[in-house]
Amino acid sequence: MPLELLIKEDFQPRGLDEVAKRLGRKAAVTPEEFAALTTAQRRAAFTFGEVHKAGVIQRLRNVIATALKNGTAYRDVRLQMLRVLRSAGIDTVPFHRLRFLFQHHAMRTMAEAQDEFLAQPHMRRAFPYFQYKVVQSPGHRESHEAFADKVFRADDPFWDKYTPPWDWGCKCYRVPRSEAWVKRNRVKVENGGAFVEREGVEAGAKEVRLGSTTPDLSGLDADLRKAVEAALEGA
Repeated sequence: MPLELLIKEDFQPRGLDEVAKRLGRKAAVTPEEFAALTTAQRRAAFTFGEVHKAGVIQRLRNVIATALKNGTAYRDVRLQMLRVLRSAGIDTVPFHRLRFLFQHHAMRTMAEAQDEFLAQPHMRRAFPYFQYKVVQSPGHRESHEAFADKVFRADDPFWDKYTPPWDWGCKCYRVPRSEAWVKRNRVKVENGGAFVEREGVEAGAKEVRLGSTTPDLSGLDADLRKAVEAALEGA
């Protein structure tokens, strides 16, 4: 589709109501279960740092989803999260961690909703490339900095692993680029296969050491277990 046929709304971030619904559909899992999931499965799951009770994680997910939908001020969201944690006898999560986890889940879900929109055929034809961008901040990880400003095809397997935010606290993002932009700026289009292959070798070695990566859901109640299984099957 020619770029001039796209309208302003095609470039708008997804509405918070849509983002909230997407977050609310995610399966609440413990950090241990989340760590055992694949990258694709993690997009359908929600976990919360130091909390190891799935029922509490589910309630925290609902607090954040409702806050995004209603545009609740963060100080009120923090109070609601503290109430959930303290009602479960958990008082070890510091304030800075609450803010970090809230921002992480909000940014991640917004990015996922926007990516789903950009994957539509007419948008993919208009913008067949993505450029990886890094937000400069103190203590930025070298593994993220290594991808700064690199351009890959939108269907490159690189994005299956490294679509930001792809790690805890990741503030990176990606920018859709047109064929004309790539040619005009004489930008090199990278082959992500080398990055993915290297990661696969490292992950394979790790899996051999750790054994099976299938999460143990036996500790969840029946309803929650069904929700998790359904989310993982559809991931």
